[in-house]
Amino acid sequence: MAVAAFLLLLTARGSAEIKEQIVAVVDDDIITYSELEKILAPIFERYEQIYSGAELFSMLQKARRDVLEHLVQEKLIIQEGKKQNVRALMGDDFAKEVDRSLTEIKRNFPSEEEFLKQLKREGSTIEQFRKQQEDRTLVRAMIIKEVSSKCSVSPLEVREYYETHKGEFTEGEKIHVSQIWIKEKPEKPEEAERLAKEILGRLDAGESFAELAKKHSQCPYASRGGDWGFISRGHWNKELEDAAFALSPGRHSGIVKTDLGYHLIMLHEKVPATVKSLNDVYADIDNKLFAEKVTEKRDDWIKRLKKKAYVSVVK
Repeated sequence: MAVAAFLLLLTARGSAEIKEQIVAVVDDDIITYSELEKILAPIFERYEQIYSGAELFSMLQKARRDVLEHLVQEKLIIQEGKKQNVRALMGDDFAKEVDRSLTEIKRNFPSEEEFLKQLKREGSTIEQFRKQQEDRTLVRAMIIKEVSSKCSVSPLEVREYYETHKGEFTEGEKIHVSQIWIKEKPEKPEEAERLAKEILGRLDAGESFAELAKKHSQCPYASRGGDWGFISRGHWNKELEDAAFALSPGRHSGIVKTDLGYHLIMLHEKVPATVKSLNDVYADIDNKLFAEKVTEKRDDWIKRLKKKAYVSVVK
């Protein structure tokens, strides 16, 4: 389904009428169809490469709802920022922040000329683009003022999370292994088994696993003696892992047959399962808990703003 066709289906209006359609009213501000469409177009194009049929239609509808909700929230925050005169309170810092944002965006283009050409292709001007960055700067400032600056995480909260979620910070047992892998040839299946048996005999006689791997193995790391480094459960298929984890350091396995061929494994070292210390994961936990608090406080704040405002959305 083409993007344009889907947009027509969503609104069931003529194209000329669609461009002027109001999709939401937020107090004295409106959100137009063209404003919504501009954001949705690249999302729709990407989704059409991933989904099809009913799933595509469902995902596109969800994208429309999510983007429209984002635009409504943005309008509410900007309105509140204007009521609180945040721009004036920030003084010169506001303009500096807008300039910084513009500079960062322009860095994605080879020249100022290319940047202006892109704006023109999008039907925008530098004045309109700066206004957009001013709105986004105001939104960020309001979220800092009303949300993130009022959130904090105590050391006790971090420790309690760590103690009750030890599984998240546990690293499973790891082993350092090498492998000799002999692939079967459909036309001569017995050759692989014969060679695997020959190599096993030579290993049992004391020959170097690494040298035999370099000479005979067909695994990706044959050139380095079949050394796979450290692996954990889930890295290989079950037959190989069961054989490898059952070995003692310095020992090699017998022949392990899988759908991939014949394998011989050497275990160099075992590292038991460990739990990361609180110091090692403190920052990660702190960031996680802080983000959760910010999300919760932001949602509550938006709900309060909606209660004070007139919001009407076209379904």
